Amino acid sequence: MLTLREAAASPTSGGKAHVLGRLQVAGVPVPDGLVLLPDEVARIAAEDGGELCERLARWATEHAPHGLVMRSSAAGEDGQHASFAGLFASRFTPAVPERIAEAVSEVHDSLHSPTVQDYAAALGVEPPARMAVLVHTAVRAACSGVLFTRWSMDSWRIETTLGLATLLVAGDCAPDVIEPGPADGETVEQIAEKYAAALPAARGELDMPPGEWIDWPGGGRAKLVFSGDGLIYARPPRELINAPALDPHGRKALLALADRAHTVLGAGPLDIEWARDGDGNLWLVQARPATRSPDTPRDDARQPAPQSARPDGAPMVLAGQGASPGTATASATVIMDAEQAERMRDGDILVSGPARPELVPALLRASGIACADVGLLCHTAIVARELGKPCVTGLLTAPETVIDGQLVTVDGDAGTLTLHPDGGTTAPQLPEPPSQHRRTPEGLQVVTQPPASPSDTPVVLALDHQTRALLDEQPLDTLISVGVAAVLLPAGTTPPRRLVDLGARLTMLSDGIGLLWLTQPPPEWATQPPLVWAGLPGGPLTSRTSAEGDSPR
Repeated sequence: MLTLREAAASPTSGGKAHVLGRLQVAGVPVPDGLVLLPDEVARIAAEDGGELCERLARWATEHAPHGLVMRSSAAGEDGQHASFAGLFASRFTPAVPERIAEAVSEVHDSLHSPTVQDYAAALGVEPPARMAVLVHTAVRAACSGVLFTRWSMDSWRIETTLGLATLLVAGDCAPDVIEPGPADGETVEQIAEKYAAALPAARGELDMPPGEWIDWPGGGRAKLVFSGDGLIYARPPRELINAPALDPHGRKALLALADRAHTVLGAGPLDIEWARDGDGNLWLVQARPATRSPDTPRDDARQPAPQSARPDGAPMVLAGQGASPGTATASATVIMDAEQAERMRDGDILVSGPARPELVPALLRASGIACADVGLLCHTAIVARELGKPCVTGLLTAPETVIDGQLVTVDGDAGTLTLHPDGGTTAPQLPEPPSQHRRTPEGLQVVTQPPASPSDTPVVLALDHQTRALLDEQPLDTLISVGVAAVLLPAGTTPPRRLVDLGARLTMLSDGIGLLWLTQPPPEWATQPPLVWAGLPGGPLTSRTSAEGDSPR
């Protein structure tokens, strides 16, 4: 086991740890950390590293009040020609030996995934055979993001959001975007709404039920939404939702930090991941060579407004953001989740929801990519540029709008996806895929506030501080009249006394979650609890039923 400073001189520490070690030795602010060497990682993965995990837990107790991040550091990762961006696992974990062992094993196991092998083959590089793991202290970030320095420090792009950059690099949230303006010293900013943020958990927060209030880094209070994978997800303080995540002082300090990184690494354009804590301190958490730049759009690139309908015979154009240059015209393969990746047809345009690493095999077979991921610096955009394939991100409605097999054109310069109409140039007739990309949810939808008008189907109201007050104050007949059939109780939550006194019936789902009925449930649900789901129809869903029934999907 090495310190991060020692990793600067060790070739076995892997690409990520070696670079961050060099930066820390040079005085660049990098979160403290330790490095598990490949043999130690293999021991832990083989369940023979208990002593190592206990040492890490003791170290974290003193140095990591918000837990640890287990990050891959394989040979060849974050290299000049292949980044392996998003393909290896990273895991947040509390400082508990058993949880540390699980996290290290997950990172190690991602080394051998078929996705990594396919990606390496497509780029003509050798996939890593062994992996070190960087054990970082987690930063309780008020904001974070990615800085892309392009070809010089005079040409750069910052994408930032509140909390950790986890949602940003996965393409799950729209970032604030900051770029140089036309005049010296000017900047151009696009500010996004930021309703959700990921944070490493303080001690005890992972066990809190949804709806509890937590401290926001830098001051204020945020409401906990849910916890998972060692992180908590919260609604930020109201005053921050529509405000810039990074202020001008922070932007200036970040550009100075990037300049220092360039001086140390002597590299060309860099992708830099950074975090700013609640005290205003900036931390550099990753620096890798930019394998390919998002090229400047061509002069005739157009930026039309998104269209939901066009005159008969005219193509429909959906506007997103050009993330990798070039154009491609082909039939669309519409894929909503990784389980459908095998449906991808060679040479088609991949139209997808969030393009998780498991979808990389489909991306490799595609001639172009149109996805709901957001931003130029998310993992999907980076991989598309490395492969030299046109890519448009931010097409939130494309998976529901495009018909599987429809002829489409993806334009990575203009940032558009054109849907060619029937009667124009048409794609060859294709057999109906075995599973449709549109998902029809079953069971009861979970909502966070009562429907504004009567719902055609009954819904379940999630319980938090706001809805508990609503249940105490509002006539239940009013809730029932708009379609609220039951209240969803998080595990360990005490049911509202008013509903108990009225004889509301409780049905238990998995993990101690309960449904407290405002209406009389159908008799069959007494023996077979219903399926409940959260999300949007046609989008990613999470569903639960009894402990013996379906698992989340």
